[in-house]
Amino acid sequence: MLSIGDIESAYLNTRRRLRQLRRMSIRPADVVLDVGSGGTPNWRANVLCDKFVVDATERGGNPFYVGPGQYGVIGDAMRLPFRELCFDYVICSHILEHMEDPGAFLREI
Repeated sequence: MLSIGDIESAYLNTRRRLRQLRRMSIRPADVVLDVGSGGTPNWRANVLCDKFVVDATERGGNPFYVGPGQYGVIGDAMRLPFRELCFDYVICSHILEHMEDPGAFLREI
């Protein structure tokens, strides 16, 4: 049985996600890529791309997670395995500091 705290937490999390979505202006039909999503992909991403299925050194052993309605791809962020301009939005949260050449990565996405 859920506690009042659990319900309140879920409600606040949903509100935060909706505010985030409105700020980004992502429409339901938009295709969103999350690069380096690891075990905590962005909830709005349709496609997830990660270099490792499990990388204990970078994520404490959290496996690459693909949620319902998401498509997972194993690939290198420096050479993304997708056609040019096939995504409306690209999310890359907490990944730039791990790149040997951040400028090249930004040009790639």
